[in-house]
Amino acid sequence: MRIVLLGAPFSGKDIQLEFIAARYGMVKISIGDLIRFEVESNSDIGNQLKALIESGRLISDELLIKLVQYRISLSDCNNGFLLENFPRTVLQAIAMDNAGISIDYIFEFDTPNNVIVERMNGRCFHPASGRKYHLKLNPPKVEGKDDVTDEALVMVNPMSESMLQQKMASYYLSAGPLAEHYIHQSKHRKIRYFKLDGARNAAEVSADLANILD
Repeated sequence: MRIVLLGAPFSGKDIQLEFIAARYGMVKISIGDLIRFEVESNSDIGNQLKALIESGRLISDELLIKLVQYRISLSDCNNGFLLENFPRTVLQAIAMDNAGISIDYIFEFDTPNNVIVERMNGRCFHPASGRKYHLKLNPPKVEGKDDVTDEALVMVNPMSESMLQQKMASYYLSAGPLAEHYIHQSKHRKIRYFKLDGARNAAEVSADLANILD
């Protein structure tokens, strides 16, 4: 299976990404991780990427597609893969099609802004280990203390409604047309497209995904 998950930050997408990867033994492919690996390896393509990043120029879709093509050619992707935060635009989706990178499923997580605000605010973490908590959704056993070490947690700065609106407007500028592109493809049976309610309990959403993919 080849799967793309669409959704704004804190839409519930990341939790389900982990669920699908674990349940079906699929590889998660992150463009950010691919870029970092190539840059650190000093490969030819890595040096190209490094030059672009250092000059502040955008990485071309052609170069990104080459990275994805190489990654999915490795044997650990034989059982399928999950693309994380890619494609982000219609042009990238078309470039993937032209490169012969087919996708079987698209899952879009539709989550209201007020739910996203609730999930974004109230976050805290343990600096030494990276353990994450949420004051409401995943609270520590003792307020303000790490469950394992009993050391103090650090709060993540909250985001205001206006800041979130700006962030979401930027996201939907590209995500809206991308979703429409895949919906159009699904009508021609080139792909299966599902929109899920990201505001629901994570276990309920996981159950829906399992019903579709099993």
